[in-house]
Formats: sequence, structure tokens, C-alpha cells
Amino acid sequence: MDELAKHAMEGIDPDFSKKVQKGDIIVAGKNFGCGSSREQAPLVLKHAGVSLVIAESFARIFYRNAFNIGLPLLICKEAVENVDGGDILEVDLTTGRITNLSKGKEFYANPIPDFLMEIVKEGGLSEYYKKHGRFPWQK
Repeated sequence: MDELAKHAMEGIDPDFSKKVQKGDIIVAGKNFGCGSSREQAPLVLKHAGVSLVIAESFARIFYRNAFNIGLPLLICKEAVENVDGGDILEVDLTTGRITNLSKGKEFYANPIPDFLMEIVKEGGLSEYYKKHGRFPWQK
């Protein structure tokens, strides 16, 4: 993972791996993760320190893979249109509230469904299963 993380997002920013810090948030446009059909794509971002991705939309497979490894995602076009690189964001995943502290603006995404939040809180689907002996949608 360390070696793969050195190449994360290099097609859009060759210095991404040198700049990303633990807890950083990626704010992206439409269909984020398109072409990333393997679990390694969100896993590398999480390993590099990314704590959340906010985008206008996500590629379906990337979306599910991200939650499977415990990387939360929010869809919020308004936030994408009003966040610039370096802005400081505060995010409440349970309500979907995104506050751009740098600009004093607030946006709302649909909150993450409870069963997906349970997966994120446990660090991913495998970790959830190890702890609970079932999947969150099973009774």
C-alpha cells in the first residue's frame, strides 16, 4: 500500500502523495472513481490519509468499494461548486452537514445510510463482520 499510495491521484496532481495528510478531504466533480473497479483505488486513498471524499457523483463500483473498506463518501454538488483547494471543512456524516469554515458557508448532502455508517465506524465490511459475525443488513 505504501508504494501504491505514492502514485495516488498522480494523473491529476503529480504531487498529491507528497501533499496529502491524514484527515484530508477530497472534493471532486462528477463520476469520481470512474475506471477504478478494484478495491485498491479507495484503499490507497484511505491509506494515504484521505478521510472522506465529497463529489457531485461517484462511479457505482468505486462507491461500494469505498464503503467496503471504510472510506465514507458524500454527494453534494453545491459543496463541490463552493470549495477551493486549501479550504477548511467540517463535516458531520450523520446529518450530511458540510461547513466550509474558510468561507463561512454551509451545505447539506444526503446523510450516509445507517447500515453504511456502521461499516465505516468498524473500519470496513470485513472488520464489521469479524466483530459482529454478520453483515449489518442481516438480523
